[in-house]
Amino acid sequence: LVFAGSKAKYGPSAPQTVQVQARTKEAAINKLKKDFGLSKLDPRSVWEAGLHPDFEGAREPFAGRIAEGDTGKPTAHFVHYQETGIPGKPSVAMYNVVGGLYDGSTMTAKSLTERGIEVPETPAEGEETQTPTPETRLAVRPKESIDEYVARINREAQAQVDLEANTIETVKEVYNSINKGKGIGTWVIKRPDFKILSRIFSTPLHYYQKIPTAWRMFGSANKLTDNRSEMVDRITLNPKTGEHYTKIIHDASKNNPEYETILAPYLVENDVNAIGYRVHLNPETGKYDIFAPKETIIGEFDTNEAAQAAANKMIGTNKVPEFVNDEAVFKYSKNDNGKWNLIIPSGKPVASFNTDALAVEEMLRRELADFNEKYNPSPDTLKALESFRRTAYNVFNVFTQNMRDIITWYESRNLPLPETVVRIDGEEVGVNLKVALATMGDRRGYYFPRIRNSGQYMLIAKKPTGERFTQFYDLAIENPPDAGGNIKRWKAEINWRAPIGREVKRLIGEEGYPSKNIYEGEGENRRLVSGIEIRRSPKTSEDVFEMAGSVIGMQEEINKALNNMKSEKDIGNIDTEIMDLFAQSLAEQVSDIEKGRGHRGHMIRRDIARGKNVWKGYEEDPAKAIASLVASVSGGEAKKIMALEFIRQFTGTDISWQEFKDIKLYEYGYDAYFEENPKSPVTREEFEVGIPRTKGRPPLKLNDPEAFKVNEDKIELLKDEIKTATDAEKDKLKEELKDARNWLYREYRALVNERRIDSSEQKNAFHDLKIFMKDILRNDEAVDRIMNT
Repeated sequence: LVFAGSKAKYGPSAPQTVQVQARTKEAAINKLKKDFGLSKLDPRSVWEAGLHPDFEGAREPFAGRIAEGDTGKPTAHFVHYQETGIPGKPSVAMYNVVGGLYDGSTMTAKSLTERGIEVPETPAEGEETQTPTPETRLAVRPKESIDEYVARINREAQAQVDLEANTIETVKEVYNSINKGKGIGTWVIKRPDFKILSRIFSTPLHYYQKIPTAWRMFGSANKLTDNRSEMVDRITLNPKTGEHYTKIIHDASKNNPEYETILAPYLVENDVNAIGYRVHLNPETGKYDIFAPKETIIGEFDTNEAAQAAANKMIGTNKVPEFVNDEAVFKYSKNDNGKWNLIIPSGKPVASFNTDALAVEEMLRRELADFNEKYNPSPDTLKALESFRRTAYNVFNVFTQNMRDIITWYESRNLPLPETVVRIDGEEVGVNLKVALATMGDRRGYYFPRIRNSGQYMLIAKKPTGERFTQFYDLAIENPPDAGGNIKRWKAEINWRAPIGREVKRLIGEEGYPSKNIYEGEGENRRLVSGIEIRRSPKTSEDVFEMAGSVIGMQEEINKALNNMKSEKDIGNIDTEIMDLFAQSLAEQVSDIEKGRGHRGHMIRRDIARGKNVWKGYEEDPAKAIASLVASVSGGEAKKIMALEFIRQFTGTDISWQEFKDIKLYEYGYDAYFEENPKSPVTREEFEVGIPRTKGRPPLKLNDPEAFKVNEDKIELLKDEIKTATDAEKDKLKEELKDARNWLYREYRALVNERRIDSSEQKNAFHDLKIFMKDILRNDEAVDRIMNT
């Protein structure tokens, strides 16, 4: 990069030129600032104004000075740059280093002078230029007229004088009164709230802008579709070829005869019988071992349920056999004696690798080789199988990565993983995320998504030989038999004409399910042994919003903790409380097998029955099943991202304590910061100007390394003074030292207080935003599915 400018003088002669090399423009600017003393070349106030046509003859005043250019209009110091090694005329960009977007056609030096803004005269050629004072800098905001600019800087100047006039104790008093919603004298500060008329006659697109937090939440909601699309690409896009795996599978379903005769049965049957390669982390060697599809029987039980309970208990209490690691997947099958075998993978590893990714690649290679040897399929069929597996692998990675990130977060802070208590086989067992991962197991070698329709009513069918079927519908009438086994005819007639009735006809006529029901047990213990019945499906909770709602309910506790914090450790506790909530929620989703909440149910809530004991009724077309899985997972993950953003925005913690500290001390400007932190919620205006505050107060400065340095110097000075002070002076100096050390914590507390929604002062906004979150995060309902909305 080439910098063409003048440190001390400017004029029609060629400017001083300095060349530096760096990877980015920001790095070059920083290097210039550091190496050549260009203190006014501040990246915080740099913006690109476009190509400058007159590289040779440009008049270049010193940084920050306003002066008459060749056209008679004010111009500002700018930086020219070009990529080194490019021949010919350089591509030149102009940067305004004084920070504001301005309209040069309306702001001549004369017009600025008339409005009381000091404009330095243009020195003669060779004359040195002094460093400009803050008063001579131009900082006009976009779309801001000169009159508005003059009025604003006058207000800001007076606010600065007023602020400096207050003592530390007065500032404390003012802040405390703000927290309590009271005013001091005639200064009454009230947070903005939604107006009744706006809520009736306007739309959120308009009146949400009145409250910054509401507008940030509205923005997060608008990103839902983009986040979903990004997640679809993350799951289905082949990074090497640019093809989508789901399209390859879809094309095979339409054009490849082997799709129905070979591929679909292979995928479904291997999943039903849990046949496939497995990858496990060996805790002793630290390597990832690959096991071939072999099995060992470790127990025999009278019923399938008893075998499942034994497996769950071993997982929950970590009492698994010595030769099984913590990601073992148990299987069950009925033997010739009518008993149920509890089965685990066995045999020595066929290969070992240092990373999970390499092991999975080898696992897939071996499966494709076995499939090719057994079926001799066409290349397109083999490619479709590979695409199906890679999509499932990516889904698995999405699920497990979230859990592993949270586990890493806790372990890096030496914190115990939060547990949720569940009852397994009559005993209370604590389940944390590590146990949750073990419960999920490694099903990647045979996994097929069991996607069922959503609905208010469930159709259940059983054969005397053990086969089962279940499906869900929205249009049906619950019609349980009476004590004599009879059902109401009029209800049966309605169901018979609905989609659920057509499925009943198919089950009886084509699948051989009995038309007469047989039950065992009495009252609440009565259960269907064989036959077909319709019952209301158990209500699944709106898990995402419930998770958000419980954090919102903690708002007052969070704010109380913020108000009482005395150290960095106290602030860290706020993040821990929120992280606890997510960790517990994930653990509950895994352990609560019967409810199967949320999109994670596809891989977590996998019924551990095998063979004919698997409940049929799910989509068995691989193309449709994998497409539904991708849609569900991408939508669920996008909702999760949005829910987390909602929670932090609503509670004022969307800028975390760590990010707050990083921004406060950052010295290289917004562009460089955003390049390093592209997902930061901080806007350019917040970074450069500050966080807007309630009426009557200047913005809360966010990026302020100078203030931090001043405070650090004050701390060191006070420490030295305490050493030589008298006993009478020491107490006061220690209080000042304590106050200086807590300065950064108070700044963060003020930040959170400004950004949150206050339930007492913003009652309408508090109510409406909760409803807004619930409506966006809720699961679809029957009317949505019936109307296809």
